[in-house]
Amino acid sequence: MGLVYEPAFSMENGTHGSPAAYEPRAGDLVFFVSDTWYWPALYLFALTGEPYHVGILVQMPDRSLGLLEAGPPEMTRQVQLTPAAERLEQYSGRVFIRHRAEPLTAEQSAALTEFACHQEGKRYAIIRFLCQGTPFRTRGPLRTEYFGKPRFGESPSYFCSELVTEALVYPGLIDAETARPRATVMEDLFYDKSSNPYIDKHLKLWPCWGAPQLWVGDGCVKK
Repeated sequence: MGLVYEPAFSMENGTHGSPAAYEPRAGDLVFFVSDTWYWPALYLFALTGEPYHVGILVQMPDRSLGLLEAGPPEMTRQVQLTPAAERLEQYSGRVFIRHRAEPLTAEQSAALTEFACHQEGKRYAIIRFLCQGTPFRTRGPLRTEYFGKPRFGESPSYFCSELVTEALVYPGLIDAETARPRATVMEDLFYDKSSNPYIDKHLKLWPCWGAPQLWVGDGCVKK
C-alpha cells in the first residue's frame, strides 16, 4: 500500500533516502499535514502545530485495514472508520506514518478493533480541542497529571489525537496510568517529545513505533 521514505523525526526534507514498499499493520499511526493557510492558524490558536491530524490503522471485522480517526472537520464532524488505502490515496497533502515495529498480538488487535467499532459515529470534539488554547485546557503544565485521564472508550466525543491515544490505551499498548488522552496533541505523537513536561516524561512510543516516514502512493516517488 504505497511507499515510505527513510524514517526521521522531522517533516523537513521528507524524501531523503530511497523509498521502500509500505507494509501496513494494525497499530500504525498515520499523520496528515495540510499546506493550506487556515490549519496552521487554527492549530496555533490551540497552542500546537503540524501535523494537523492523526489516525490509527485498525483491522476491520472483514480482516481488511481501516483508518480510525476523529474528523478531520473539513470532511466530517464525527469519528469514522474508513478503508485505509482509499483514505490515503485520496488525501491531497502530505502523509507520514509511524510504523508499528512488531505486529500486535491477536488479543491486542481484537481489542483495538472492538474499541474502533464502538467509537464509530461519535462526535468530533472541536470545542474541547479549541479549549486547549484557553485557561480551561487540560494540557496546562501543572494540571495534566491530574486531568485528561483515559475514559476507556466511554467518551461521547473526541478530537483526533485524543481518540488515537485512547485507542492505544484500550489494548494496553501504552500505560493507562500515565496516559493523558485529552492533553495529548498530534506533535506529541509525531515527535515522541512534548512541550508539556508531564507528556514529555511519560509518552514514549519509540522503539515500539518507528520514527515517522513520509508516505506516497503506489509508483509516485516524490523528488
